[in-house]
Amino acid sequence: MYQVHRSFHIADYVIFSLVLVISAIIGVYHACTGGKQRTNKEFFMANRSLPVIPVAISILVTLTSAVLILGVTAEVYTRGTMYFMAFFGISLACVVSTVTFVPLLYPLK
Repeated sequence: MYQVHRSFHIADYVIFSLVLVISAIIGVYHACTGGKQRTNKEFFMANRSLPVIPVAISILVTLTSAVLILGVTAEVYTRGTMYFMAFFGISLACVVSTVTFVPLLYPLK
C-alpha cells in the first residue's frame, strides 16, 4: 500500500523561515525606531485618526484565528457545508451591531 510521508520539504522550510525572519525584522525595526506614540490613547486608539478601512481589516483579522480556520475546515469536512449558513447570521449580526453600537459608543471616548 502507498504510504504518505507527511513532513516538510526544503521549500516548506525556506518559506516558513522566511516568514519568521521577516516578522522578526519588522518587530525589531519598530522596537528600535520607537514610533510616534507617546500616550496610551495614541497607542491603543491611534489618536482616533485611523480611516475606516484599516479599522475594519483589524476587526476582521481579530475575529479570524487559526482555531477558527482549522475548526471550520474540520466541521465542514465531517458534517457538510450547512455550517456556512452560520456565516449569514454572523454577517447580519456584525452589520446590526456596527449600525447600532458604533454610533452609540464612539462619542463616549
